Amino acid sequence: MPTRAFSSDTRDLRRLRDAVRKDLIRAGAADDVIDDAVLCVHEACMNSMQHGKGRLRIRWTFRHGEACFEICDEGEGLAMPLSDALPSADQLSGRGLFLISRLCDHFETKTSGATRCLAFTIRLDGTGAAAARSFEPAGFAAAN
Repeated sequence: MPTRAFSSDTRDLRRLRDAVRKDLIRAGAADDVIDDAVLCVHEACMNSMQHGKGRLRIRWTFRHGEACFEICDEGEGLAMPLSDALPSADQLSGRGLFLISRLCDHFETKTSGATRCLAFTIRLDGTGAAAARSFEPAGFAAAN
């Protein structure tokens, strides 16, 4: 499983997104899956960089037709939302975990001592549970 460690510096995100994209292409992922997975990795890493402490660790692997990702940090961070409900239109932030929960087939958060991890999977062929979910665009349109 590739493991990469990054500082909590947003300038590292482009390099990380490029590495994930290249590995997904090599694994034969569908184009829309690649875009969704890269967005989810970006959002999860941004959350860790903004709310965590210390170094960010990301691991990913491919097995049984899925891409599996785990993003961990050593921070106290914010409380993880208990629902994947659409954030209210007047919220200025807080859509990252919602997007991840909608774009991925499996999503979970874990804590172990000071380590906080977000793990998610997405089917490489785009036929998983996430493909059946839809966004409610009115919630996003109202925020503009």
